[in-house]
Amino acid sequence: MRLSRREFPEIPEQLAYRFRDVYDHLVRLADEAVFLQDRVTGLLDAYLSTQSNRLNQVMKVLTVIATIFMPLTVLASLYGMNVPLPHLPGGAGAQFWWILGIMLATSGVMLGIFRRMDWL
Repeated sequence: MRLSRREFPEIPEQLAYRFRDVYDHLVRLADEAVFLQDRVTGLLDAYLSTQSNRLNQVMKVLTVIATIFMPLTVLASLYGMNVPLPHLPGGAGAQFWWILGIMLATSGVMLGIFRRMDWL
């Protein structure tokens, strides 16, 4: 900058014009670099936003799966213990099928609720 303002007496006027031209080019390149940096920052933000949305979708599916399996785990763990529990109709052989039916019904109801709420 000081060279283009002719602060040094050794620099002729014609050379000062060239230094001003070089300075103008450098200022234009610096402005272009700032513009490109802003553009790249915007693109990076858009990419990170799409990645975040994709991660949110995956987390939603995993949460729904975990929510469906929680009551199934509770039922299986309760009827897997060696303690007397209330028996369902049909004798000892039918208990497995009753519990399996309850598990399927619970899963079906939960999936229906999740679909109605547009979570799936």
